Amino acid sequence: MSENCGIFGVYSPMSCSYCIKMGIHALQHRGEQYGGIATYNKNKNGLQLITKPQHVEHSFTKELLEKLEGNLGIGHASAKDPQPFFADCRLGKFALAYNGNIINAQELREELWSQGHSFFTDHDVEILTKLVAQGKDFLEGISRLAEKVKGRANSGL
Repeated sequence: MSENCGIFGVYSPMSCSYCIKMGIHALQHRGEQYGGIATYNKNKNGLQLITKPQHVEHSFTKELLEKLEGNLGIGHASAKDPQPFFADCRLGKFALAYNGNIINAQELREELWSQGHSFFTDHDVEILTKLVAQGKDFLEGISRLAEKVKGRANSGL
């Protein structure tokens, strides 16, 4: 598996965007083309997501991080695609980031197409979000993901 991305997650009693920035900055040697942060705050703005096509240090300014008010979040540094990926489905809104190699990505994409799904990107992470969204809840969706995906992958939701 090539090293071309990294994910980082935080749960904190206070805002976590700066901590996530530092985490993905530390992982940026795995991929400097894109950086992304998704945070969640159930009492304020819900899910917020920002991805930038450049080095994390230069793209996530103090002002931008202040807009990402949330105590729960994930970050992603990548050489190939912008993540976390946003999804809005009957389960609710969520963001997913992944790092890995999905051996059966084309097979899964074709299976989802045959079920009537459409795709907006050619990124494997979109396949993963659609698999999660098929669950009756997030826990079942994550279990479905683990059952269907062949290969090695880490993910954050």
